[in-house]
Amino acid sequence: PAPRGRTDLELALDGRFLYLEPAVSITALPEPLVLEPLLGACVRGRVLPARASDGSALVPPAEAAETLITLTRVEQNLERLSMPSYFSGPRRVRADAQGAFELRAVPAPHSYSFTARPRNVAANEQPELRLAAGELRELEVLLIRGSSVSGIVRDDRGTPIPRAKVSAVRFSSNMMAMASSGGSARRALAAEDGTFTLRGLPPGRLRVIAERKRFLNSLGKSVEIADGEHVQGLELVLEQGGRISGRVLWPDQSPAVGARVNAELDPAQYGGMGAMTAWRGRNARTRSAPDGSFELGGLGSGPFGLSARASRELDGASSSGATHQEKVAVGAANVVLVLQPTLTATGRVVDTRGEPHTRFEIVCEAVEANRPFWLGPAAQSTTPFQDREDGSFEIDELAAGRWKFRAIVAGHGRSEDVEYDLAELPAAGIELIVRKSSSASGLVVAPDGTPVPGARVSVSAGAGPWAAMQQGGQPRPESISDSQGRFALTGLDVGRHELIASSEHWAPAEGVEIELGEGTALTDLRLQLRVGGRILGKVYRKDGQPNAGRSVIANNTAAGDSKATSSDADGSFVITHVRPGTWQVIAMGAFDQIFDAASKNAEDGKVDPAAWMNEMQMALVEVEDGKDTEVVLGGEPVDPIRVRGRIVAGKQGVQAMATFIAEGGSALSSIKLASADAEGAFEITLEKAGQYTISIQQLTDGMGRQNTIEFSREIPKVPEHELVLVLPLGSIAGTVYGADNQPLEGVRVSLTIDGAIQAGSLTGGQYNEIVTDARGRYRLPWLRASNYTIGAGGAFFGGLLGDRGEYGRQVRTGIALAEGQELDGIDFHLGAAGELHGRVTDAGGVPVQGAAIFVRDADGNLLERVSMTMSDASGRYSVGGIAEGEYTVSARLGQLASVEGTPARVRTGEKTQADLRLQPATVLAISLVDEDNQPTRAAIVVVDAAGRQVNGMLSFQDMVDTMQRGFTPLEQRVGPLPPGSYKVTATAANGVSKTKPVTLNGQPERTLRIKLKE
Repeated sequence: PAPRGRTDLELALDGRFLYLEPAVSITALPEPLVLEPLLGACVRGRVLPARASDGSALVPPAEAAETLITLTRVEQNLERLSMPSYFSGPRRVRADAQGAFELRAVPAPHSYSFTARPRNVAANEQPELRLAAGELRELEVLLIRGSSVSGIVRDDRGTPIPRAKVSAVRFSSNMMAMASSGGSARRALAAEDGTFTLRGLPPGRLRVIAERKRFLNSLGKSVEIADGEHVQGLELVLEQGGRISGRVLWPDQSPAVGARVNAELDPAQYGGMGAMTAWRGRNARTRSAPDGSFELGGLGSGPFGLSARASRELDGASSSGATHQEKVAVGAANVVLVLQPTLTATGRVVDTRGEPHTRFEIVCEAVEANRPFWLGPAAQSTTPFQDREDGSFEIDELAAGRWKFRAIVAGHGRSEDVEYDLAELPAAGIELIVRKSSSASGLVVAPDGTPVPGARVSVSAGAGPWAAMQQGGQPRPESISDSQGRFALTGLDVGRHELIASSEHWAPAEGVEIELGEGTALTDLRLQLRVGGRILGKVYRKDGQPNAGRSVIANNTAAGDSKATSSDADGSFVITHVRPGTWQVIAMGAFDQIFDAASKNAEDGKVDPAAWMNEMQMALVEVEDGKDTEVVLGGEPVDPIRVRGRIVAGKQGVQAMATFIAEGGSALSSIKLASADAEGAFEITLEKAGQYTISIQQLTDGMGRQNTIEFSREIPKVPEHELVLVLPLGSIAGTVYGADNQPLEGVRVSLTIDGAIQAGSLTGGQYNEIVTDARGRYRLPWLRASNYTIGAGGAFFGGLLGDRGEYGRQVRTGIALAEGQELDGIDFHLGAAGELHGRVTDAGGVPVQGAAIFVRDADGNLLERVSMTMSDASGRYSVGGIAEGEYTVSARLGQLASVEGTPARVRTGEKTQADLRLQPATVLAISLVDEDNQPTRAAIVVVDAAGRQVNGMLSFQDMVDTMQRGFTPLEQRVGPLPPGSYKVTATAANGVSKTKPVTLNGQPERTLRIKLKE
């Protein structure tokens, strides 16, 4: 019988082979209740001691009892890891007293990793177990003695640390199995003297890691052990990390007793060279003492955001307070956190007619600048409300600042997110409008038209690799097709959507676009899966031998699709059910290699990217439906060239990273990295001779922050080659101020070259993206004599990484720099930002998804040369971080482009709409020859009839395509460009220049040949 009074029941089916996916949620019992299960597999077996050659048991038979059996799904499709399915997590059961076990109704066909973990002896692991629907798999699991590791945990001063948690971890060769299971082998607690012993470890390569509150987690040490071996004397060092201390006070300066104090890493630091240390000590928490004092330990390099919250009784009344302080440096010892009264948000939840909803949930999310969506909100709450006749709600104890609010009405839908600063709430309260949601149902079929059960149907996040980021990590509705292949998606928002279907047996279906009005119920939709192709490959070591156990990842960036598997004993791998298109296939290095690289420099934890990226082997393949594609990754190079190099600026060596990309062919297949030491010296082995584009990068802390300059060099066909790269000594510096003339810290500053762009160069030869320091200062080094554009403010990476663009972006062009000049005083005064938004449609008014958005200021200057902003499935886009003023907006996609010059007036704190209509456009392919008709190099500038430069405008997908297609200095592809008149000017290195007019009429491609002769 159902529990009395419960209306939210979930039914699951406990069969040996039959299961429900997902479980059935019901609010009322239908008559009759019909369950349509799927057919799975059953795994059963017995755990037994392994036996020696004389027949004796290697372990006591009692060890088999209570062995924990775990099946973890091994997914090829990375996206399915996030599938909210009832059976998507690991399946676990304990063996009985005789060692017998049974795992019932295992979803199939799927691949699983299998682990049998007894209490004391070594676990038995099988990396991949392929199960078919209806299969009864019988297993005999043999237990061996296992190995042990003992040692001591100390701090960085040599003092033993008591009660540290010590784990031995096996890094699985398959990412998907490791992502689900964590790969842990054994855990133990160190004794009071810091000593520990880990027993029952499986043979092979393990990593031993220690952790203790108020210390940085250790990077661990790798050990290779055989069965029965005992490794002794392993020393694990836990660094004390940084400390932050201070006091928490009430506004009346009395101490806040027992306040919860949290430190969380500044979101801007989740990347860059110091990210390893940052991640290890990314947060800490404590409570304040009776005098309000607190100390937080075990912190990474920081800086940190500090939050404090407390409540108290004062004069018979209870009150609460909260505060937040950003960018607190590690080592700060006198931080004062003054609690401010928490606030209450009130409002109403209504339908589109203004009628109140009486039962709903309110979701509140704190908004923090620069916070990547994958971290989740800094604070979040969900509050249910019932019997609210007027639809009213109130949310108490919110910390001051910006919050997002949305309402969810069960069986009806959800409101759009609205964002407010709590100090600026509407007098009438927040109004959340919940429109009646819509639904879509239909059939998923195989290529031959037969129904497909167990297929996943969902709403597409959009085209391209960043589409999901633009949605901020919001969950998307999905459905699993039943035994008849039928699906039903509910809770769909009003607007345009693309439905996609995927299955273990087939490649994903082509998306089906639908348009939904309020309360719409679309039926009889048909999603047809494809046969797909297969990628058959082999991975080889540098000595030419097969490379077993390497994780292999395939990425289709245009579709935002990824798959993964691992190489077997002879280095071969198979990736099945691959959608047609271009795929980048990568064999990854060992998973603990990054820890080894970091632990060599435990002082700052900075990882050498070259140390592990050069272990990757990459190739680009074209997959066709129903066909096999073969690929070879790695192997012994035919004519390797050992390059010994040095990077210098003046008389000083420069510590930086050098990236070598061979011209011609896929850049991703030829890319090699080298890290120069403090003297600027580096060494790298290239696989072939030829012309290379060499990027010298100095990566600063913070994701995407860098100073980059490009060189083009010929590498001769010789066994060894000496190379010196001399950096120019020019620089530009300045200060960024706010509207109050106070210096601004942490504001982005970027630099690109003005005018002509060298063919074969992705960035024009120079790219800088940094942030201001605590004094608002910036300095851009390694600049050649040229004219530059510098921009300050705006949202980094189009806001995809969480940057909200608090300050409106300004750009200054035509900044002339002489050879070796150190130019200072290029200052900016930034005000608060506004926002541009709108809709992109084609000539017929149909919304266009995936269009890149470009914005120019009143002088025609691009705010961003590289656009990371794309239109979503409904054609909508949003660009933040825009300063008040007049702008024009344009969009591009494939062979479509809008007319340059859609006007928009942006005001501070407001959203300005600018809709864009795309029309057929042309890609201009410019080739260059000298007076002898031989291909030659030149810098190119293309301007439209209004004098605006139109080459050098790139979307993220353009950059990916260029990396896949490869660099060539003999051609530059520009566009797509809308119909009109253009002028193309090419200038050779010797100063010879030629200008050609060209008229485009919307044809897909136009070739233009320019001969440069004196």
